[in-house]
Amino acid sequence: MDRVFSDRYRLEEQLDETDGAVLFSALDQSFPRKVFITVYSKCDPSFVKLFQSRAQSLAGLSHHHIMSIYDMECIGDTCYLISEYRDCLTLREAIDSDLRFSLEEAMLMSMNIAQAIAHAHQMNVVHGHLTPDSIWLQGRDIKVAFLSPGCFDIWGDAREQDDLLALGKVLKDLFAATPPLYKLEVRSNINEVIDRLLGIREPAYRNAADVAYDLKMIISKDANPLYGGNSGHEEEDTRPYGVTSGEIQALLGTQKKNLIQQSFSKLRSIVMSYFALSMGMLLLGAAASLFMANPDPGTEKLKATIENVPVSVAKAESESSSTITITPTEPIGNLGKGVKATPDLVGLQKASAEQRLLSLGIRYIYYLEPSEYPTGTVFKQLQEPGSQIHPGERVVFYVSSGVQ
Repeated sequence: MDRVFSDRYRLEEQLDETDGAVLFSALDQSFPRKVFITVYSKCDPSFVKLFQSRAQSLAGLSHHHIMSIYDMECIGDTCYLISEYRDCLTLREAIDSDLRFSLEEAMLMSMNIAQAIAHAHQMNVVHGHLTPDSIWLQGRDIKVAFLSPGCFDIWGDAREQDDLLALGKVLKDLFAATPPLYKLEVRSNINEVIDRLLGIREPAYRNAADVAYDLKMIISKDANPLYGGNSGHEEEDTRPYGVTSGEIQALLGTQKKNLIQQSFSKLRSIVMSYFALSMGMLLLGAAASLFMANPDPGTEKLKATIENVPVSVAKAESESSSTITITPTEPIGNLGKGVKATPDLVGLQKASAEQRLLSLGIRYIYYLEPSEYPTGTVFKQLQEPGSQIHPGERVVFYVSSGVQ
């Protein structure tokens, strides 16, 4: 095989090989930069057509956690795929070398993988061969390779549901490399996600976007104090496998900052509203006090006029057909001042009883009811003669309407 092709790419080191495909590191001499080149040999015409279509679809994917496709070329029965270079381990290599991850690291990685698959599905691209070998790790950052040795034979038959099942298997392997007895409640939530991906638990996931969202919520509730999932008092040296709460907080810092800003804005609006209301009430109270202390002459005149307006007589029919009359047509200013003694009204004519009460400045209510007394005669009163009538109280008496 030529070590240089297209007068641009120089093959350097063989990294992996499967039936019909070899992965090389190479140098792109045009920029220069290092790249991955996957070489597919002895390709029949149908594969070449499928390869070109697949490469064009993958070149349209633009996502931080998906390895970029730079170029592709087919020369005779050999096809070349040029992609982003990563000087790191695959997830399979990391697990096989007994590298262990903190639970927080694994949660972030799993969310990123799910986000990458969700983005591809939104672009109508199915991975078809998602395994730990197609996931590259560089620190805590991951990249999903969508074209890798060994996947070309199943491109045409792959479905989105196959990717979800494969994602469940990847996450199961990933979380098997985390501390088993750390944050059991969080691990229980993760296990539920994995079981739903594998079809062990209902409801099964139907799309990768839901998986990514659920994983994001688990991370948020665990790492962000605004969600109440973490007390925030855990010491850094008690957290196994190196990742710190500060690093997790930094990853979620933007969301936390936005929530705090929104809460502060709402609180400020409430405080300003209460302040404006309080100031308005204070100003209104001050104005009222000033008005009472310095009444307008016109207001005093109006008040005097109101006090001398006669009170209307109100009548209502009771169940016994009695007529109730409340308060005489007497100026308010002359009634109800001071404590009065109730006069004896029984035997008086209604007009005489009213006149006597008015002369004493006493308000009253009388009822017209049938009795053996002559019509218009007071035959009963509620208060005993001589009892005290205080301001605001009324004497109640009953006037005969005759025998019925």
